[in-house]
Amino acid sequence: METAASPPYKHLDPSTSEIRLLEVPSDGSKDWGLVTVSLDDNPEYAALSYVWGEKEDLRNINVQGQNAKADAICINQEDDEERSQQVKLMYRIFSCAQTVYSWVGPNDYSLAFQAIKTLAHEVARNRSNNTIHDGHDDSARTMHVPPFEIEWLRHHPSLCDEPTGTSPYDGNYKVDAMTDLLADPYWQRVWIFQESVLARQLNLVSSGSIILSWQNLSVAAESFYNLNLRWQVGQNLLQRPDFLPEMTWTHLAQFLKVDHAHWDTAALASWLIATDPKDYIYGLLAISRIPITPDYSKDVAEVYADFVERWMETAKQNGVENFNLLGFLAVAGAGAFKPTYNFPSWAPNFPENGRSDYKVHFDSSMSGKIFRGEPSKCPYLAKNTGSLFVWGAEIEPVLHVFKPCPDEDLDRQLCDLGFFLRDYTSRHSHYI
Repeated sequence: METAASPPYKHLDPSTSEIRLLEVPSDGSKDWGLVTVSLDDNPEYAALSYVWGEKEDLRNINVQGQNAKADAICINQEDDEERSQQVKLMYRIFSCAQTVYSWVGPNDYSLAFQAIKTLAHEVARNRSNNTIHDGHDDSARTMHVPPFEIEWLRHHPSLCDEPTGTSPYDGNYKVDAMTDLLADPYWQRVWIFQESVLARQLNLVSSGSIILSWQNLSVAAESFYNLNLRWQVGQNLLQRPDFLPEMTWTHLAQFLKVDHAHWDTAALASWLIATDPKDYIYGLLAISRIPITPDYSKDVAEVYADFVERWMETAKQNGVENFNLLGFLAVAGAGAFKPTYNFPSWAPNFPENGRSDYKVHFDSSMSGKIFRGEPSKCPYLAKNTGSLFVWGAEIEPVLHVFKPCPDEDLDRQLCDLGFFLRDYTSRHSHYI
């Protein structure tokens, strides 16, 4: 962050969990202020969650008479020690905020927000307990959400109208608005993931005038996700109702097939994106609770080695039969990605995976009985040599490594194979 000769930052006392708050001027002026408070005093404040912009796209605001870049203002981004200390406090900062405003802009998603509110309240209307909480508390998270019934749309003609555009790709304007919201880069960021989970009360805002509560969003998403599961079990379970035009039904079907994991706080971190490669580790500590001390002065490879070491220790402490001790190898750089940041071959390459069009799944679930009952045979990391030791059986050498096949290509290839087999067996019945 570039500042004037006399920067507005004063030293923060980590012993009292001090943070800075940005004070918004009540007179509407552009002269904002920075106030230092201690989290130990339970201050009242609202937190802002947003996607960092590109370094080339910066805006100036006036902070305490000084010109500062409007990005991550409350933390001195040039002070690695302060950044490391503040990352340790992220759990308290976002979980103690009275509310968290999440900026999904700069697009105006008012239409999508209103449509999602409509869907959420339709779900609530059809529940035995038809209350939708505006908060983001434990009772709201655990409540049962029924699968969405297409018949419910009969009460909302605006969600059923024929597409207004002339292109065959144009769908119902409200369904298209929700699809655009789901595709926003906002959902892919590491820090957004953590901040959404930690917030007691989360409200999404865009450049429009409508605010969407996280509870309304999650209720609608979960209800549609449950419908999506039914869709996948058997597509013949859902038939086009008579009140839905053919084109609207087609586009709604595509929307139902969209992966709603972006809206699910259980989505895997290895599918997310961060500007700073260290944030793949530090940006999720408040959720993972893996005992790592953030230190932005370390190089990237060392940070990832720390992560693997602590990951394996945590796995052993929680029982290797319930925890995938070597799950991080699914995202390791050997073969799947080009070597970067001097990563060891066994280090999970979250940065390259985040940039890839075909992201690899990082499975942290149980690893069966592979290491169970033999602690001496558990894998271990020798940081002094940068080596990971794993016991196993040699099967065959790896001759070739290929990039993952896109789902659409795999579907097409399987269809082609199916057509070939059908044609071949029809002409050679003795092979059946």
